[in-house]
Amino acid sequence: MSDPREARLRLLRSANIGPVTYRQLIARFGTAEAALEAMPMLAARGGGRAPVIADAGAVRREIAAVEKLGARYLFLGDADY
Repeated sequence: MSDPREARLRLLRSANIGPVTYRQLIARFGTAEAALEAMPMLAARGGGRAPVIADAGAVRREIAAVEKLGARYLFLGDADY
């Protein structure tokens, strides 16, 4: 995944990931990419079902729609945040 926004949005848009869990995962794994890779292991360790991770294509379309409107995302840790 070359666009870090894509990984961040996939993590945020995944089932059962809210703002608190998002922050905890970023703090623990350092990046959204690493957190996404760890989600199946975390679910298995916790005895839960496989995580439902947001579709990459849907996230790419969302990013394109936001850019088309002239807007941009601000993420935790961004200089402008």
